[in-house]
Amino acid sequence: FRKAFPPRETPYTRDEVAAGVECCAAIEVVSGRFNLDAPVSNLERLADGILNGGFVHDTPTPNWQHLDLGKLTVSMTINGQTVIDKQEGGHPTGDPLNVALVLVNLWRAKGGVRAGQFVTCGSFTGLKYIQPGDVCAIRFEGLGAARVEFTV
Repeated sequence: FRKAFPPRETPYTRDEVAAGVECCAAIEVVSGRFNLDAPVSNLERLADGILNGGFVHDTPTPNWQHLDLGKLTVSMTINGQTVIDKQEGGHPTGDPLNVALVLVNLWRAKGGVRAGQFVTCGSFTGLKYIQPGDVCAIRFEGLGAARVEFTV
């Protein structure tokens, strides 16, 4: 978020949120203390950070409004091998900005959203399993790229 969205009575509009955010290519590292099939409660998952192990991102792009975020072309490699090759779209909601809009409006009565906060808006690629020593890279056409190396 480039600007704050403080509490207020009326809902924020999509245009207001679009004017106050920057977009970037990113990789969310999913990692937790529990095995994937472990029978844990939602509170235990919450305490574990909802499996968020890290967030690697490109430089945020302030002037992204010309892009159709729901139809961005994405490519992904793992250890230099292409696992996704120019897949168009793929966002589960069709428009990742809607995730930010919902978040801003949910937090209107709870203190608002501060400038400088990041929000991940859903995966274009789905969950890919990575091993220690692997290198994962992602590129969104027109938006940028991100890369993460998992050390042993």
